[in-house]
Amino acid sequence: MGLFGHVARLRRDVPANQILRICAKTRDGERPPQEWRRACGRPSTTWAHTICRDTGVSATEALLLAEDRPLWRTIAMAGGFG
Repeated sequence: MGLFGHVARLRRDVPANQILRICAKTRDGERPPQEWRRACGRPSTTWAHTICRDTGVSATEALLLAEDRPLWRTIAMAGGFG
């Protein structure tokens, strides 16, 4: 969760932040580009799925929460939101 928060707070022009935002949109229901298919045999659980499960919020909400470092640290230490 700490790494998620770190990447979420990077400048928006940083590739890691851009990828995280695309993954969050995909997790929240937006279809990814056709060439972004997972290889056969790969687990269906993604890092974004784990963050959503652990925090109890959508990926997009997690991104917004992670931009507030003190709040995200509280969420990460508590093991969830709420």
